[in-house]
Formats: sequence, structure tokens, C-alpha cells
Amino acid sequence: MKKRFPVEVTRGVNRPGISFNGKPLYSDGSPPEKRVRGLPHASDALYIVVSPLLFYGVDELLEIIPEGSSCIAVEHNHDIYNATLSFHKQSGVKNFRYIYVDEDSAATLLRSLTDSWFRRIIPVKLNRGYMIERAFYDDMLNKLENGLASFWKNRMTTIHMGRLWCRNIFLNTVEIYRAGFITDISTDKPVICLGAGESLEESLAFIKRRRGGFFVVAADTAVTSLLLGGIKPDLVVAVESQHANLYDFYEDESLNLPVAADMTSSPELLRKIRGPLYLFISEFDFSCIFRLLDNSGILPPLLPPLGSVGLTSIMISLMITDQPILFSGLDFSFTPDKYHASGSPSHIITQMSENRLHRSSFFAAAFRDGRTKTVDKAGRIVYTDIIMSSYSDTLSELIEHSGRLIDMGVYGLDNPAPKYSDALFDNMSAEISGKPDFEAAVNYKRIRELPDAFSGPAGRSASTAFLKQQLDRLNAAISAAVDFQNTRTDSMEGRGSRLPEDLEALLKSVDYCWIFFPDRKPLPSSDPSFIRRFLFSAAWMSSQISNALSIID
Repeated sequence: MKKRFPVEVTRGVNRPGISFNGKPLYSDGSPPEKRVRGLPHASDALYIVVSPLLFYGVDELLEIIPEGSSCIAVEHNHDIYNATLSFHKQSGVKNFRYIYVDEDSAATLLRSLTDSWFRRIIPVKLNRGYMIERAFYDDMLNKLENGLASFWKNRMTTIHMGRLWCRNIFLNTVEIYRAGFITDISTDKPVICLGAGESLEESLAFIKRRRGGFFVVAADTAVTSLLLGGIKPDLVVAVESQHANLYDFYEDESLNLPVAADMTSSPELLRKIRGPLYLFISEFDFSCIFRLLDNSGILPPLLPPLGSVGLTSIMISLMITDQPILFSGLDFSFTPDKYHASGSPSHIITQMSENRLHRSSFFAAAFRDGRTKTVDKAGRIVYTDIIMSSYSDTLSELIEHSGRLIDMGVYGLDNPAPKYSDALFDNMSAEISGKPDFEAAVNYKRIRELPDAFSGPAGRSASTAFLKQQLDRLNAAISAAVDFQNTRTDSMEGRGSRLPEDLEALLKSVDYCWIFFPDRKPLPSSDPSFIRRFLFSAAWMSSQISNALSIID
């Protein structure tokens, strides 16, 4: 049990003071008001006052906070929180929240950060209270900053790709009747999970030698390399939303393999697949499209937006077995001579363009802006960038959370996974027991599984009903938006009119038409620019839903 120390609010000469275990928490040499003057003036920021104690300096802080920014006060020590709560009610920050934070409330705080679209966090340390729970505060602030950075990275990706993802979800709804979900897959075998990095080549001999003892999961970019090496994977994972990954399946045999596909994947690929198909969906944003699919009973298991097919393959591997998982080809780096393993589509295409005057290489990719040079696990000079490095960091998190991942790749960026050896593998296999635990392994929750009744003809009917419902709702939203646009007057625009409640509700129910707009919150809005762009986007999305219905028919 954590040891408790006395907290005492004392009378001072000019104002009260506070002590912890007999030590004063305010410094005469560094008063809070002086510390405030050194803080940056940042817009769209959340100023987090860490352990505000008696709230000295907070009034001065509120005076410098720019419009668009906000303030919150947090305390982790329960005794200090109880002793200082009354001072919050008397301070100028009484209209802002003062909360007791633990691990659970820190996660809730991150969600409120992203809901409010703050762009940065400014820690405010006005006294010595921060030092009492320094480890917790540092960890909390680090998680908040990383979570906010991840949110904005995903947000920027949604702006660029969201329109295509939403369109693909509607077009891929027609495949539900013939597909299962990834929750239908399980194996008692250990798994080998493979990406298309150069280290894949060094693992082929081991995989061929031990093939019968493992369930092989491959990223789509690695399929051709494996087939050319005489290895047929048990499951292929596809997440690419553009038609570029059709190259990954140019070997005719690859179209007969079992495929786990994201609902945002290229519809052109899903139509070509002849083998078993298992669906999931990446929750790329807080769109109502996931709720609408769920209400229709056809929502696949949700996965977090990882951005990398290799990482998604790892996550699915954690779902389908409770045994150790070996991985290779997740290098997240490359050399100027080779971007992917031999036999991968990018490598083959580069070789096909080679002639006596043009040698195949990736020097242009290596020296492009944003590339950085580093040393990999084998001591080689390799190239990476901020995106691949972030994928490597996510892989490290999955390794630490699961405790079941073993690295058998000889190249690539370093990670905390133990290196493969027969003894390590045997010991880990003996220690691991229980059922596959996806939620514990990756700390993420899927919403629901597809009922058996929705396979076959029933699934076709459910998909058709869902698409028709969305088409009707979309047409109603278009009609209401046109009426609002036509009845708008100059005087209404001058007053900054709000949307009628019924129109606002309609627009929110079809947010897949505007969730990728780069506007600042809040959306939807009565801004004429937003209405015009919505009408254009909605007309296009309506045509895509009609196209999906024609495919089903």
C-alpha cells in the first residue's frame, strides 16, 4: 500500500501556504506568478496545471491564454486534492475543471483532448507539488502528447484518404454475404507473421524447413515472394485502399488463398479473390458509418488504424492464437539497393525497368527529403523516415503488451522482442496457456461479431437494406441542404446563422460525406462553403452507393 504523508494548509504572512510531510511546497525564490511569465502563448492548446495546490498564479495564467486555448488543473495525490478543493472554488479558474487523475481518468482526458481538437499540450508547473508525483505526471503527460500526436497523424491521413475509405466501405458491403469475419479464424499452432522487408529472404529456409508446425500469416506485399519461394501462406492480410495492391496478387495462385481484408480495402481486389474472405474494419475516425453498420448487424470487428499492413498482420496473429508468434520482414527500413524482399512486386517492377543504361536501385528513395540514415540490427547503414519509425514504435508497443512475439528477422530497425532460438521458442511455448486474448494483448475492444444468420442470402438482404437506407438518408440530406441554401438570405449570413436542428441531425447522420473535410471544428456548419462542398461530395457518394446496389442486383 502506498505510504501516506500529512498535508497541511498553513497560515502565512500574506497568504496561506501548504506543506507536504512538513516541507513547504511554495518557493519564495520562484513564486508562481514569476513562472507564468515564462510560459509560451500558444493557440489551440490545452494548458494543464499540474498540482495547482492553492491556485496561486492561475489568475495570471488565464490572462495570457490566447483565444481558442483552454486550461485544466489536475492532481494525483488524493490528500492534496481534498485539502485544496475549496481553493479551486475561490480562484479565477473555478469555471475550468480541477480533477483528480488516476490511470483511468488520464485515458478519459486524452479522449476529451481529441474531441476538442487541441493541437498541443502546455504543462504548467507552478510549485513543488509536481515533484511529489513526478513519475505519474511525466508518464501521463507523455501519454497525452503521444496520443495527441497519433490523433493528428490519423486526422491528416483521414483528410487525404477518408473519402476513398468511405466509398470502399459501401462498395465492399456487397461482399459480406460471401465472407466471414476475422473472429472466425483460430489455430492451435504458433504463428509466423511475415512482412515484405529484406529480412524475409533470410527466413525462407527456416519457414520451408518448419512449415508444417506453423500457421503462416503474410502481408499482401509478401505473398509473391513466398509463392516464388515455394511457400503458400495460410492467411493473407490486405489493407490497401487503392488499386496498387493488385500487383501483390498478380500470381494467379494468390487469388485462391484465404484473405483477411479491411473493409476499406480496394473493392477491385475483393471482387477478384476466389478463396475464403474474412473481413475487419479499421476505425479510422469517429464516424457514424461504424454505428450505422452496427445497427444493421453487419459491422466487422474493429481494429485501430495502424497504417501498416505488417502491423495489422501482427495484430490479427495475436487474435487467432495463444501460442508464440514469430515475425520477419517487418524491417521499417531499407538499403539503396533494395526496398523490399526479392520477388515482391516493387522489386520485380524495378528489375523489369533495368537495362544496360539504367541499373535498378532505390537511391532516389534513399535520398528523398525526410529520409534519415541509421544502423539496423545487423549493423548495416539503412534508411528510414518518420512514418516508418512510428510503425517501428508501434511494433515495439505490441511486443511489450503481448509478451508472445519473437523476432527472427536479421535486418531492420531494432525492437524489444527476444531474438529467435529453439530454446527460447520451446520455453515460451511451455509457459503460455489460455485462449487467444486480443483485448489483453493490444488493449483494444471490438464491437461485435457477425451473426451466422447474415451469411449467404440473408447477408445479401442485410447489405441491400443497409445500402438502400443510406441512399434514402443521403437523398433526404441533399434535398434539405438545397432547400436551406435556397432560402438563405444575406441578413442570415451576416448574423452567422445556425443550421436548423433537423438539417444538422441529417448532416451528422451522413458524416461520411464530410468527415474528411479539412475544416476546423465544429462541423457540420451553416457556412455556405461547407454546404456547397457537402452537396458535391454527397452527390458523388450517392452515385457510389447506387453502384454498390447495382452490383448486388
